[in-house]
Amino acid sequence: MPQPAVKLLESAKPLILCGVTAAGKDATSQYLSERSNFERVVTHTTRRPRPGEVTGRDYWFVGESDMEALIEQAAFIEVQVLNGDRVYGTSLAALELAASRGQKPLMIIDIHGAAKIAKVLPQIQPLFMIPPSSDVWMQRLGGRANMSDGEHDRRLHSAREELEFVLDNPAFVLIINQDLEQSAREIIRGAPTDRGTQAERRDLAKELLEYTLSSNI
Repeated sequence: MPQPAVKLLESAKPLILCGVTAAGKDATSQYLSERSNFERVVTHTTRRPRPGEVTGRDYWFVGESDMEALIEQAAFIEVQVLNGDRVYGTSLAALELAASRGQKPLMIIDIHGAAKIAKVLPQIQPLFMIPPSSDVWMQRLGGRANMSDGEHDRRLHSAREELEFVLDNPAFVLIINQDLEQSAREIIRGAPTDRGTQAERRDLAKELLEYTLSSNI
């Protein structure tokens, strides 16, 4: 990680939020941005905008050549390739912009990028959101419009890998998203990091992992 990125992270002290598919991290991020002093750091991506998405608000949508140039310029704090070919990255400029407005920066990033930051700066503990049960999880995932069976299976497979990774990495603090407002209030107060609470939440994460394994995805 470039030294300017380390210094910026140290000074900005962002909240890093990750989570499995349909855990509610995007809805939680929006709630925090609208009702507290958090401001989401807008991520760069090479994927195409979806209907209704606006560059600079939802993502910074850039072409592959522009993304490559930014990477060569060491413009990113973290960069990840997701879904085989789509590149996502959090730029120093985007974090600086959020911090300059006097708000608490909120980074929604992939677990691998979060783990790299936590390794360099252990005082920054990334949050990882999970649903309260496999039944609720599947209801939320099944309620997403226009999702094909193939996309459903791909998301579950990715969730399995994420759960395995997080369960093997003690840097992550788990959040159970039973209710949006309750989860947001917990984040604002400061997620509980005591051993007992986190052990219970990791047990739930193991149950969710077992569910993905039993689904034969």
